[in-house]
Amino acid sequence: MAALDDAAKWLTARFGSTAESASRYGDVHQIEPPAAWSALPDGTARPMDGAPDTLFVAEGALFDASGKPRPVVNPREVPIYRMVIGFRADGTAQATVNYMQGASEDPGSRWYESAQPDWIEGTYRPLPFLRGEVDDAAVERWTIDGK
Repeated sequence: MAALDDAAKWLTARFGSTAESASRYGDVHQIEPPAAWSALPDGTARPMDGAPDTLFVAEGALFDASGKPRPVVNPREVPIYRMVIGFRADGTAQATVNYMQGASEDPGSRWYESAQPDWIEGTYRPLPFLRGEVDDAAVERWTIDGK
């Protein structure tokens, strides 16, 4: 009961109420991607779902070194790539993916951070397997000359 009382006091001090409508999880759980992962300026945080022991793992410390609740939890251990796989009735693989960055490592590319909003929101996109699906999903083609 003392822990519940402490939590209620903290919620009231932070959000003015213990009502569910007074706050969102993202108000206290935010990802601040390292510059190597993101084109966001340093110190830019975005609300993020997830928690330890969930499918959307996002490990972060709720309390500081003195035992006081942190005003914001910034997960530092997160999966950068998630995939859900199944099979169609004909046995063809079927998958959805969610990854942190984008399809390019070049910060000047429009694909550099293209997947980050989906990663933060937990939105999964189909991963095409069949040739027709790949052709339909393609937006660019590159040919690499091995000479």
